[in-house]
Amino acid sequence: MRGDRRENQRWLEIGNAVVALKALAGELKLPILLLAQINPDGKQQAKDGSEDYPPTLNQFRDTGTLEEHGDVCAVLWRKPQSEQHDPLWTNSQLILRKQRRGPHDAECNLRFREGWGRFCDP
Repeated sequence: MRGDRRENQRWLEIGNAVVALKALAGELKLPILLLAQINPDGKQQAKDGSEDYPPTLNQFRDTGTLEEHGDVCAVLWRKPQSEQHDPLWTNSQLILRKQRRGPHDAECNLRFREGWGRFCDP
């Protein structure tokens, strides 16, 4: 899917695409998974001053439309290197930042094997 290139502002172009995808999901009665980048300029810092902190909804890149129209918004976060004990597997978390019909900020611990592109239970 491509945005409308006539828009001068990127956030408006992405917002229109998000609304169109939500309408398509409703028409087809199918879930659509939309991946987005986190804005690196909007990183939060933990209370101790480190930048190793899970991302929040307001850090989605280029638009506020994603968190406004999404029924479920989740982030994948790799834990800091100091907490990594196995060189083959990376400790990660799936964090539900928004869920219309359930709890939010629920966390699921995962392990990720980069060479395989595989997630599994810890």
